[in-house]
Amino acid sequence: LAGAGAGKTKVLTNRVKSLLGQLKSNEDCMAVITYTNAAADELRNRINIYSDKRCFIGTVHQLAKTMLEKNLPVDRPIKILDQYESIRKLSQLANIEFKEAKLIIKCISENKELSKEQAVQYDWLLDYMSKFYMATFDSLLGLALIESEKGRLQVPQYILVDEYQDSKPNQIALFLSLCSQGSIINV
Repeated sequence: LAGAGAGKTKVLTNRVKSLLGQLKSNEDCMAVITYTNAAADELRNRINIYSDKRCFIGTVHQLAKTMLEKNLPVDRPIKILDQYESIRKLSQLANIEFKEAKLIIKCISENKELSKEQAVQYDWLLDYMSKFYMATFDSLLGLALIESEKGRLQVPQYILVDEYQDSKPNQIALFLSLCSQGSIINV
């Protein structure tokens, strides 16, 4: 168990540098996952990597979006709806009160069961988002998980996860799926 200031990030940066030296070709790649953009920027600074195409450094949501856009036939970038936008859009599509839509989005985010009616309403939002290349943070991970399990994503050879203990169940499921496709995970 390592607390704050124990050198976890230093170990991670050294591991990334070592693995970059071991990659055999430009086709080999790695993903370094952090939980905030600020942490990703700090890692880039420590590793001194800004343009190495073999090394993705960012959040799990950014990785999911990048893999989907790179591997699926989409003709434009996926737009991420923040929580407010997704609640507002669900409220409009399902013709329900904002607070009802907020409850549905909260249940999805917390992996809680939806009623049959709520599930139908949420499906309307998913259908709408798929038509217009949109996703919520949660639906983005779900889509990446589905595509990974179908073997449709080119996965990194190595996945290194900073602060793995902070991972949510849907993030862990995605990591495990990527590993089943051939990635090696380090936490």
